[in-house]
Amino acid sequence: MNHTMVINSADGTGTNTNFFIDLVVGVEPKIITLLSANIPTDTSNTSGGFYYLYMPELGVTVKNSKAESIATFVVSNYAALGSRAIYTEALNFTQTSTYVSGGAISRLTVVIKNADGSVATDMGAVQIIVKLTY
Repeated sequence: MNHTMVINSADGTGTNTNFFIDLVVGVEPKIITLLSANIPTDTSNTSGGFYYLYMPELGVTVKNSKAESIATFVVSNYAALGSRAIYTEALNFTQTSTYVSGGAISRLTVVIKNADGSVATDMGAVQIIVKLTY
């Protein structure tokens, strides 16, 4: 069984790049697939051409060049700084994460990180769409 979850930073508590959302109904997916991400870019960010999406409750499967587990998904930034980094599954590559928490998720934490691992500057609302497979 599959469900689609829309994650909007405007619905969360915190900043647009470091927030959490309390879920009304707990979920316990086995696989999470990133379908879409829309991240506003910082005009002064020169740390690299991508963003890390860190959602610890959904598993951590992305490693950096030092082989450290650092994020759940990665979003390449093909846009000019000050625009928006857009990820769509159909146009790029498919990313999946295996859920490792072992229990139902009732709170979802989202941290958008720059390529250097620092928390990205809040430049506006972030939207992420994931597919949850049970």
